Amino acid sequence: MKNYLGLSLIFLSACVQYDERIGIVSKDNIFENGYRPKVEKTIKDVHGVDRGHWVTIIPISEPEISTAIDNATLEHNADAIVNARIRRIGWYIPYIYGQNKITVTGDAVIFEKE
Repeated sequence: MKNYLGLSLIFLSACVQYDERIGIVSKDNIFENGYRPKVEKTIKDVHGVDRGHWVTIIPISEPEISTAIDNATLEHNADAIVNARIRRIGWYIPYIYGQNKITVTGDAVIFEKE
């Protein structure tokens, strides 16, 4: 039994490549020309994910931060994510399959329209 456990630990691997905390995340220029928008609504604990896949040693797709941000904001029709946390996590079974994932979590905000 111990042999199988040791062998599985050698062949499976996973790691967090980065874990960043950022004040505000948006794909749009929300502070253009010094404009400070007023918050209309805040939605707590939203998250967006984008995944990339590896087959054998070939990357089929790579995750993108912009897609993860889109997934987090579009679900709630939000303008930005505040108190954001961006994590990239990957795991891999050598020569078989692997996955990279970028997750954006935080509080979604909707700004008042002008």
